[in-house]
Amino acid sequence: MKNFTLFLSNINNSLLTKDVGVIPFVMQKYYGYKSSIITMHKEDSLIDNNLYLDNMDVNLITDEDYLVQSLKKTDVLMLIGIYDFNLNIINKYKNINSTGKIYLKLDANRYWMNRLNENINPTILKTLKKCDLITVEDSKLQKFLNLNWGLNVQVFLNGYYDFVPEKIINYENKKIPFYL
Repeated sequence: MKNFTLFLSNINNSLLTKDVGVIPFVMQKYYGYKSSIITMHKEDSLIDNNLYLDNMDVNLITDEDYLVQSLKKTDVLMLIGIYDFNLNIINKYKNINSTGKIYLKLDANRYWMNRLNENINPTILKTLKKCDLITVEDSKLQKFLNLNWGLNVQVFLNGYYDFVPEKIINYENKKIPFYL
């Protein structure tokens, strides 16, 4: 079984049922990956992991050796955002596991990318080109980044995962008597 690992600097319960937790969950449930999250900081109680994500592994990075061992076992590494720590992880991962795949979800907006565009440099671009898949949620932003940065950014729209089946209540059961 292949390993899908999300590296996130900090995880809390509220992120688990958003795209952050849903993507690794879907990769595990529907695509045959063993998914996990590795992080430098985590909330003590990750209740939604138990309720909705089938107790996906969420592990603290305790030291450099643990990080290296985790990256060695990872077939697909997912990162969110262009941050210094993510750029460092991209380079570290490719040095450790040159055949591994990297998915970078930018989770960006135009204002943030405009500011970043003013400071982008060849070193950052070289690192970003090590990613196998880079995504944004907006087609205009995709065109801007592809044109200005020479990358092959894809559009992946955000959605939601229906963890709790919706119960349909027919109209007759919704009626509330109104008394004057």
